[in-house]
Amino acid sequence: MEDADFDLRRLLGLLQRQLRLILIVLALGVGITALVVFSLTPVYQASALVEVTSRDRNLLDPSGDFDIGASDMARVASELEIMRSDAMMLRVIDKEALTSDAEFGPRLGTIDRLLSFLQIRQPTLPSGEAALRRVLQNLKRAAGVSQVGLSTIVSMSIRSTDRNRAAEIANAWAQAYINAQVTAKIDSTLNARNVLQARLGQTRASMVAAEQSLDTYIDDNVDRIVGETGRSDVADLSGNLHSLIAARSVLSTKFNQAEASLRDKNWELLTNTLQSDALRELQRQRSAAVESLAKAAAGPTVDLRAELANIEERLGRVADGEVADLRRAVTDNQSKETDLRQRLRTAVLSSSLPADMLGEIFEMQQSAELGRQQYQTLLSRTQDLDAQATLQIADSRIISPALAPEQAAFPSTMLSLVGAMIGSLAFGVGLAFLRENLVGGLQTEDQTEAVLKIPVATATPRLSGSAGQGPLAELMLTSPLSQLPEAIRRIRATVDQRLRRFGTQSAGQNDAIVVMVTSATASEGKSTIALALARAYGAAHKSVCLIDCDLRRPSIEAMAGLPSSDRLIKYLDEDEPAIGAAELVVRDKQPGVYVIGAGERADMPTDYLIGGPNFARLLTQARARFDVVILDTPPVGPVTDGLYLAGYADLILFVVMSGRTSQTEARLALAQLRTAYPEDRPILAVLNGQQRASARYKSSYGYSYYSEP
Repeated sequence: MEDADFDLRRLLGLLQRQLRLILIVLALGVGITALVVFSLTPVYQASALVEVTSRDRNLLDPSGDFDIGASDMARVASELEIMRSDAMMLRVIDKEALTSDAEFGPRLGTIDRLLSFLQIRQPTLPSGEAALRRVLQNLKRAAGVSQVGLSTIVSMSIRSTDRNRAAEIANAWAQAYINAQVTAKIDSTLNARNVLQARLGQTRASMVAAEQSLDTYIDDNVDRIVGETGRSDVADLSGNLHSLIAARSVLSTKFNQAEASLRDKNWELLTNTLQSDALRELQRQRSAAVESLAKAAAGPTVDLRAELANIEERLGRVADGEVADLRRAVTDNQSKETDLRQRLRTAVLSSSLPADMLGEIFEMQQSAELGRQQYQTLLSRTQDLDAQATLQIADSRIISPALAPEQAAFPSTMLSLVGAMIGSLAFGVGLAFLRENLVGGLQTEDQTEAVLKIPVATATPRLSGSAGQGPLAELMLTSPLSQLPEAIRRIRATVDQRLRRFGTQSAGQNDAIVVMVTSATASEGKSTIALALARAYGAAHKSVCLIDCDLRRPSIEAMAGLPSSDRLIKYLDEDEPAIGAAELVVRDKQPGVYVIGAGERADMPTDYLIGGPNFARLLTQARARFDVVILDTPPVGPVTDGLYLAGYADLILFVVMSGRTSQTEARLALAQLRTAYPEDRPILAVLNGQQRASARYKSSYGYSYYSEP
């Protein structure tokens, strides 16, 4: 209860101190909003409602219109994209002539108008494709399409400064969608028809080839069939068939010649081909008329020309009848030929043929029959598609055309002012909070502990150079009584105290403690802290293993002055490592400290290396061999590797750079760590590079005890 009262008093105090800022923001927000709202041009929105279904509406199958499919809802999303597509918008632009429209047509932008007003440049309106693209952009900005609730109804809306124009364009858009749907169905049907037509010719050729193969086989083996079966009627049928084929060939040739002559009006050749007395008489009259016309060239020829035209007309009528009779004769002959051929096949198959011959004939007959059935099926389907192509209707329908709206959709004066008041008030309070708490980085230990809600181990002093440089960690060896080593020893003491209080994940065993050193962002000095802490434990006669887990930007080897090696990455990447974990360890300058470096920057994703079984095996062996295992991990903010490593740690040191790490970044990184780190294990903050650390450190003793002589 006391904490709640304290937080409430703190909040009220913040509001009181920042009241002036909040009121200024509120007044500015409402005033600017009112000024903008009353200066804006009203925009009207008109909407047409379209019902979208997945059923295929077919006039040849009306029952389908009432069969509501389960996939209606699934189709709405795809139809929404079709409605707002560029192709659909271009149809509307063309139909409504929007390229010359004052509102949607190409016009100068704000920057162009400003440059023209300042006489810096005289811009020109775009033309051609550029103008069309500009109109398309304007229309797409004014268009909106959305599903109405969970129904299959879609609202197609257009916003315009002219209420009537908004309704016109919305209706044109809806109609363009319906027309495009019909066109798409017709095109799909015709494409399917074209595919079947191409296949139809191949099937017909295969059918004819199969029929001819069967007939040829029977013709070639008539003598053998008669000899094997004693069926003389087979020979008679074969002979009659050949006679009929020969007669049909003569008739077909005669018909083709007559038809060509009639088409070319070659009356003399037509008469000779048909050998008709009526045609001969008419041809004789025509020749006489032509001769008379030639002789009377110098005098009146009107009557002679009329007589010649009359004779040629009668020639055409008589010839049409003769050719039609000839066509019927050819057709009758073909029918007789087909019937006789079928009788011949039946007679052959009903004979006592040898098994091999009967099998061959039956196989060819079945092939011909299957070809005929396939041809009939394809022909029927092709004819159906031809009929469907002319009877297509849209699957969707307009259920409510757009009407001119009464009120403007934008701006809404009351809603805008109320929203501005609420938004300005919230923004003012937020700005006050930012000004009070979040401007700048973390500066002091108390602030760090209050903001991050975790204990602070210590604050390290800011020394010459960057906290990420190697020489600072060398102070643990070269100047162990200076400020930085003392701060590191304070970190070590705090870590030991926390672990004695909370225990470790391997309590009851002799395994090492695992300390993870991380930060929110890069270049906060975590690697320096990790190396210095390892040397501090080594100086306390502990065996320490420092593992460089920052595989993306490894730095421990260079910082410790050790040769670079990529054996760790190879060890983690191999299914069966070729080397043992002991071969990865390199001795540091500080006795008792061993380093497992990562070499150069990894050229592969590293999270799967850290989260793999090889790393778990390596850490298990390190815990069994050493007293302390320190993990130098990547920053939590930019990469995820640290989240995989958090589960292995008994304690986490969270390093923040004084005055540079933002509170937001630190909180976010800490929140991410908490999701991967058990709640019963401690987290300590380290405020690195504090500006006044030296003064406080000295003043606590009253003299510069740790200053260099």
